[in-house]
Amino acid sequence: MSLLRSRLAILDTETSGFPSNPSASVIDVAGVILDTDGAEVASFATLVQPLGWGPWADGATAIHGLRLADVQDAPKPADVSGDLAEWLSLHHCRYVTAYNVGFDRPMLARMGFPANGPRWADCIMERAGRIMGPAGALRPADPTHPRFDPAFPWLWPPLSPRPESDGRPVSACEFFGVDPVTPAHRAASDAATAARVLLAILARRS
Repeated sequence: MSLLRSRLAILDTETSGFPSNPSASVIDVAGVILDTDGAEVASFATLVQPLGWGPWADGATAIHGLRLADVQDAPKPADVSGDLAEWLSLHHCRYVTAYNVGFDRPMLARMGFPANGPRWADCIMERAGRIMGPAGALRPADPTHPRFDPAFPWLWPPLSPRPESDGRPVSACEFFGVDPVTPAHRAASDAATAARVLLAILARRS
């Protein structure tokens, strides 16, 4: 049974900061490729040498645990970008996505991942949220916020359960009955978890 029209790579990054910080960069990148039947056919994972590092990276380190000493001798961003593109080509994969495309896509571009490379498919987080929001699993967004979108009046769902959460917003893993791959907040684990969530979403329509 075909769940996908073509092979699809689910990518994930861990970074030294947020995209709003021009000095932040990818320091951990991974992906899994799903065949049209949903079977995993290949995986990719590597640390990445940061483009910059400063005290502002402390917040990111607190999330994923990666320190400068862990990544300062890793492959350079341009080399990783080339390896990632070659991996996708080797496995005849022309489409990529991520749990949070709005975060990962610009950070991968900063690493050198080509804009004219594989096509980006729908964001998994958006797909999850458009099911979870109407089901009452998400907190409503603040209508006075400058970026409030009446077409999506909820907070975006996290991928995996958060220890500090009071149960809302419910994570995508909890809502779709997916066991998260551990450790969370590492690129290989989160890419695999996001692939599981996507498959659970696709199974609902089949």
